[in-house]
Amino acid sequence: MNPITTIKTSTTATQYIFKGLYLVLALVTAYYIYTRALPYYNVDYAIGGYGSKAILIIIHVTLGITSTLIGPFQFIESFRLKNLKRHRLLGKIYLLSTITSALISWYIVLPATHSGSLAYKGGLFFLGFAWIACAIMAYLSVKNKKIELHKEWMIRSYVVTIAFVTFRLVQDLLVGMDFKGTSELMAWASWAIPLFITELILQGRKIKK
Repeated sequence: MNPITTIKTSTTATQYIFKGLYLVLALVTAYYIYTRALPYYNVDYAIGGYGSKAILIIIHVTLGITSTLIGPFQFIESFRLKNLKRHRLLGKIYLLSTITSALISWYIVLPATHSGSLAYKGGLFFLGFAWIACAIMAYLSVKNKKIELHKEWMIRSYVVTIAFVTFRLVQDLLVGMDFKGTSELMAWASWAIPLFITELILQGRKIKK
């Protein structure tokens, strides 16, 4: 087979894979927004669940959705190259959204007055920590002109970002199958497992080079 043809076929296959992943991500995100996020914009619903912290949970959800929707555009090379200023602006919005949303989640979930086991709160605490850390590392990398390192940290950051989406989806599926302890499980598994798999892929690519 012609080497050029092989390269083109490989590139096309990769493009289809990424398009498929974006489609799945879009569907899962839509599910999360419809079933979990939108109800909080009903103030009575938010107050019923979080009392005086209702406005904070609305801000937390809004910023989480913002970072989730911004993420994919940052990875599209054609968009990035043609809209470098917008890419940088969206990056700053993404950074502020993730850090602020994570800090709010700590303030809401961690106090002893909030319901939830230690395992559940611990999982969410370290989820927020990973969310903040990856975003800051991505920012510091690009600030120091380490572009490849920046890309890697952005991938890690977005994997943690969509943990909030996969958390609720998988939790709903497990609850439907009558499994107990799903909240505690997903508080850790929704981000730790995907982040570990991501790291294997990122480091595995370096081994091949």
